[in-house]
Formats: sequence, structure tokens, C-alpha cells
Amino acid sequence: MRPAEAAARQAGALAGEPERLGDWLAGLFVLAREQLTGPTLDTVGDTSLFDALDSIVTGLPLPDFLRGLPALRQAFGYFPPRERERIAERLLARRGRTGSARGLLRTTADPTLLARAAALELAVTDLLDRYGLAPGDASDTAPDAAPSDTAPSDTAPHPAPDPAETPSTGPLPDEGLERWRLILGAPAERCTGGLDRLAAARDAALEWLYGRDPGAGRRGVRRSGGGSRSGGSEASRVTPVDWLEDVHRLFPKETVERLERDAVERYGIDEIVTDPEVLSRVEPSPALLRAVLRTKHLMNPELLSLARKLVEAVVRDLMSRLRPEVRRAFTGARAPGRSRFALARNFDFRSTVRANLAHYQPERRRLLIERPYFHTRTRRSLQQWQLVLLVDQSGSMAGSVIHSAVTAACLWNLPGLRTHLVAFDTSVVDLTEDVSDPVELLMRVQLGGGTDIARAVDYGAGLLDNPRRSIVVLVSDFYEGGDTGRLLRGVRRLVEQGATVLGLAALDEEADPVYDRELAGRLVGSGAHVGAMTPGELAAFVAEKVGR
Repeated sequence: MRPAEAAARQAGALAGEPERLGDWLAGLFVLAREQLTGPTLDTVGDTSLFDALDSIVTGLPLPDFLRGLPALRQAFGYFPPRERERIAERLLARRGRTGSARGLLRTTADPTLLARAAALELAVTDLLDRYGLAPGDASDTAPDAAPSDTAPSDTAPHPAPDPAETPSTGPLPDEGLERWRLILGAPAERCTGGLDRLAAARDAALEWLYGRDPGAGRRGVRRSGGGSRSGGSEASRVTPVDWLEDVHRLFPKETVERLERDAVERYGIDEIVTDPEVLSRVEPSPALLRAVLRTKHLMNPELLSLARKLVEAVVRDLMSRLRPEVRRAFTGARAPGRSRFALARNFDFRSTVRANLAHYQPERRRLLIERPYFHTRTRRSLQQWQLVLLVDQSGSMAGSVIHSAVTAACLWNLPGLRTHLVAFDTSVVDLTEDVSDPVELLMRVQLGGGTDIARAVDYGAGLLDNPRRSIVVLVSDFYEGGDTGRLLRGVRRLVEQGATVLGLAALDEEADPVYDRELAGRLVGSGAHVGAMTPGELAAFVAEKVGR
């Protein structure tokens, strides 16, 4: 199978997950950009990936397209403008056209003027709305003024009608090309045509964020916003507050969360969580919680109060999702007897059907349940165990710090288990007293700094009463800044004493780690288990050990 065909097949497999498709394409383009821009693409046999992507983009339902749009825009932003224009030319040729797609626009007006008019209209409308002066029909008349010189009034009684309200009498627009214009950005406009008012606003919001790619200069990509196409440098003066307000108005919730996450984590726009006005508007999410943990040392008391509300909201959501999964792992196994307690999770389907067959109504094909049956469960006979969570506070481990705190809170006070939570960088901080309050715990965590894993392991070893009934979980990326030999000796000593040592390169809902594989391999050689787990998987691992 040719590489293009293999890539096309993988793209097809991700068609239902456009956000993952965009992230996958970003990696593909770094490794094999010629799959979309190489000269061999001009031959019919090598266009399979190109055709597959065009079919996927044009066939997605609008909500799915908008959900995946940030990832797709970011992926194709890897290409310089000339290559993105070349991709647009091929998209146009695939539709049997060459040159320009301006004939596919929704109006006969010049798209550049329309884009300028739309930007001006949005700015004026926002100002009028802010001061309560917006007339009810402002949106109906503003777009008509700018392009009037291209559509004389004596030949068109209604020149440049609002595209959102009046259908075009000319050729129907190609929605697929409009979507590709949003993905490829301004370099594609000569081939794809311009955008209507709403799409142009979305494009501006995407460009404000993804146009600042720090690696773009090396690939020949220039930041837009100052050329004649955009009518000046307005985009460069947009503040994070303005941008955040725009994206909440223009995109669905899932897209907003991706944009906010990229703004904070990829581009380091810390104003998202250090500006009170912005922080009061953002949608709480794990990505913003990670940003709060990284920047809370910059916050004044007023901002910390707002940040705490965001932390509370995210932790509450995580607890509601993770607590049942964690607690379920500690539930006893089903026993053969019957239970007098009617619990849905213990419903005995087979026994219930068998006992009520006399009440089956064949004409209605319905079985009446006169008496339901339920399993009983054994109670685990548990001896006291200790669980010590040693959590790396380095910046790359923010997600694992959050989930470690929430997991420890879920495990707190479970029968037969005593839980400790210890955070470390070059020093060690025992946070066990705050485990029952993960919000307070997270507000005490300070990300960043060096890493001394060996010191943390030695501290954890000192907490153990009975190593043979102890589980030491080391949550770290294993980039040791301290004494590697001391770390390996400490782990080996714990294992020899009978403790279970589990090294987790990630403890979060994705379980997708980046870590020092060499040191992880040496820890395995010292007797530790190493991997990546979700909180539920960790709970199941602990429950199995404790229940033996």
C-alpha cells in the first residue's frame, strides 16, 4: 500500500472525530508534508489523501466541523502561504474549475470590500451594544454601504444584500470551499472566494490565535493582519478580553474550550487566567485549571478568589465523574445469595426473567415483572493498607497533579486504606492533611522548579508502617534532577522490603505520557511497575492489591 493510501485510510478512520483528525494531520505534515504539497500529487494515483480530506471536510455536519476547525486550522497553518494557495488551487481543480472561485460567492460584490465592511460592522455593532445604542435594524443596513461601488444601484435595486438573510439568485455557493477557506486562511481566498459576515468573524478569531505560531517564520509563514487585505492592523490591537468575547459568541462550547486551551497552553496567553475580566468570563475546564496552577503566584487576592471559583467548578466536575469509578473498584464481588436491597447495579436479570415467565403476554410481546431479584455482594475482608502518592510538581505534570489530588480525595476514608499525598520538586511537601479538600490542596500546589525524585522516594519510605501492605505510587515524568543512583537504590530497597512500587508517567483521563524512557526502564529493572493510568485504573489496581 502506498503511503498516500495508508494516510487516506487513517484519515477516513478519524472522520467522525475531526478534532483528533486535525491533531493527527499536524503530526503527519511535520513528517511528510509532501503528502499534500509534493509534485507527485499532480498524478491521479497519488491524490487519495487529498480526496479523502476534501470528502471529510465537505461531508461533516456543521457542529462537527466547528468542533474540529481549530485543530484543522492549526494543522494546515504549518504550510507557508504559497503552499496553502496551491492546496486551494487543487481543491478548485477537483471541482472542475480553474483560476478563481469568486463566481461562487453569495453576492456579486467584491469579497475584499465585504470583508472590510463586515469587520467594520462588527466593531460598530459591539460598541453600540456596549452602550445600549444599537438600533434594531442595524445589522440589515450596515453591510450594504461598503460594496456599493461594485454594484451600481441603477442595475441592481438591492445591491449587496445581507448574505445571512437573502438567498443569492446566482450560482449556489460551494460550502466545501468556504470551509476550506476557514481551514487554510487568507492565502486560499483567491481560489476559494471570500467569506460571509459570520464566517469572516470566525476567520478573524482563528487568525488572532493561530497566526502567532512561533515556528511559522522558519517555514516562510508571515503573520497576517497588516496587509491591505485586512484593511489595516486592527487584528493586532484585539485584546484577550475582546477575543474571548468573540469566540464565545461565534463558536459552540466544545470549540471554545479547545481555543481557550490552545491560547493558554500552546501560545502562553496568560491574560486568559491573570486578567480578572477574562477570568470571570471563561468556561471552567481542566486546561484552564492547569493554567491557574502555573500562574497563581502572579495573582493578587481578588484574582485568587476568582481563580478559586474556577478550581472549585473543575474539581466538582472531576469528582462527580471519578468518584463512582474509584469507589466501584472497592465494591465486593457478587455472591450466590439473594439480597433484600433493591440496587440497580445488583439487578439479577436471568433470575428475574426465569421467575416471571408465567406473566409473559405473547400478544403484546411483553413480560410483566411481579418480583425482581437482586444479587448480594460480599464485603471485602480488608486489613489496613497504606497508599502513598508521590506527585511531581514540575510544569509538565500539571494534569497529573490535578487528578492525583482528586483521586486521593476519592480514596480518602475508604475501609482498609490509609492515603497519603506528597508533592515534590527539589523539596518535599506533605499535603495529606488537605486530601479531603482537593480545592484547598490544589491552591497550595506550586508548579515548576527542579526535580529531586530520590528525595521524595526516601520521604515516602519513611511514612510506611508495614512495607508488605503498602503501595507507593510515584507520579512523575522521570526526568531526575537529583541523584539517579540514590533513586534506584531507594526503589530497590522498597521492593526488597515487600512494598509495591508503581511508577506512573501520567495519571489523568488521557493517560498519554511523555517521559524519560531510559530511567523508567531502569526503575523496572529495580523492581518497580511503570506505566500510565487513568484514575479509575489506579483505583482498580489498588483495590486488587488491598483485597487479596
